[in-house]
Amino acid sequence: DVDVRALPFQDCRYIQGRLRSRDRLDFYLQGQSVQASFEVGELPTSDALLLLVVKKREGSAMMTFQDFAFPLAEGQKDAQLAVIDAAVDVNGTSPHLKIEDHMNGDEKETVSKRVEELMFNRVYSVEEGGYDAAIVDPRRPHAQAVEAATRRVVHLRRKKNYVLMRIGGNGFQESLVMYPPEHIAHSAGLRRAVSLALLPLLAMAVATAPVM
Repeated sequence: DVDVRALPFQDCRYIQGRLRSRDRLDFYLQGQSVQASFEVGELPTSDALLLLVVKKREGSAMMTFQDFAFPLAEGQKDAQLAVIDAAVDVNGTSPHLKIEDHMNGDEKETVSKRVEELMFNRVYSVEEGGYDAAIVDPRRPHAQAVEAATRRVVHLRRKKNYVLMRIGGNGFQESLVMYPPEHIAHSAGLRRAVSLALLPLLAMAVATAPVM
């Protein structure tokens, strides 16, 4: 059994332990009669870190899960970034995460900025460095205002795992939540040592170990 303390809303925590196929994780929502279980399926061929996102289903006394895997590959050089959409959407929107080099005043005059739009609910391998991230969806009303309101700077370090999650919707302000919260930015020279490589590793991976 894994003993887990109460986890606040919009928080993330590492939990020590190892999972096996058909293991079950039970969740309870404090103050409400809401509970759910997540059952581990077939394990991958190599060890990995499980990222499990739990949220209450809209208009229901049930919870839903999103699960992703961070492969524990030897010799991993880049950061691994899970880009997750946990917001409540209406009108069939399909947002992406816009990520681009974060530049200071001097760099804006001399360096070309690299820009990518990433699909949500994927795990990407991203070069170490500082980036501007924002939610974009050109088909939505006030798309530019949403992009400006959700823009934030993220700093990624090589060989580390990160979660960038879209939350809000249905009357709540849309925003991006980062875990771990922040890291110290590295120099521009280090950031540009390698070209921007955004490689989707997997999407909605099943059952891994240990648990995050």
